Formats: sequence, structure tokens, C-alpha cells
Amino acid sequence: MKLQSDSVATIDYVLTDDDGTLIEASPKDHPLVLLMGRGTLFPALEEAMIGLEVGEELDARLPPNEAYGFHSPELVQRVPKERFNGALEVGLQFEARSSTGRRVVAKVLEIDETEVLIDANHPLAGKTLRVRLHLLDLRLATPAELEQGRIDS
Repeated sequence: MKLQSDSVATIDYVLTDDDGTLIEASPKDHPLVLLMGRGTLFPALEEAMIGLEVGEELDARLPPNEAYGFHSPELVQRVPKERFNGALEVGLQFEARSSTGRRVVAKVLEIDETEVLIDANHPLAGKTLRVRLHLLDLRLATPAELEQGRIDS
């Protein structure tokens, strides 16, 4: 069987930046189980995985436009300090809403007497990523999984 949309793939993976710095990896005793074709993965990565068979490996390089996008200077902004409740410190990450209502995670970069400089770019924006994965298992999704859009546990 070859990996396709609407199949359930079990993978071990390692995600690094283009320099080889580890970003994350699946625990050896807990591989990642995915319902393919549901937007869980970057589209370019999912496309590269199509056709893999159990036991095969993939080494994919994803430039910023195929991963988390480019760093957007407009997502770095100064916000009045009074809009924050509680303790503030550089490096603090918090959830906020964008001007379009989308939930984003922002990070505090600087704090002065009246303003806080925040960055709402994804921490990996602007980075080329490398994904190395090993397809451990593969099956067709059940009708219930397809209807629910998630894998039955």
C-alpha cells in the first residue's frame, strides 16, 4: 500500500533547521500518527510523502514559503503597556488575537516605561526547515475517522 490522502500514517520524524539544529523529534517510543489530507502537515511535506510505502524514509527541505512563512516586520509592534495585566518580562509568550481575529502567539521582546515591543511572527518564520521521517505503518482511515476528521484512539 502507498501513502495517500485519507490514509493513517505512523511516522518517526526529526525536524531541524537548515543548519541541522534540532527543533523537535518524535519520541522513540511514541511515533506520530496522522490522518493524511486534513491539513495537519505543511502541504509541501504532505505532497512529498504521497506514494511512500511502509519502511521508506523521506528527507524533505522546506523553504520558508512552504513552512511557517517569512518573517513579517508588521507583526512586530509596540503596544501600550497598560493593555497588559500581570507581570511582564522579556521572553514571555502569550496568546492574542490578530486584527483579523485569528489566534496568534506573541513574544515580548522589550519593555519600557510606556510600551511593550511584541513579535507575533511564528518563532520559525523565515527559517528553512528539514524534515527527516520514516514511515512505520500505514492503513486506510475508517469511515468514522474520515467523518470526524481525526483518528480514533
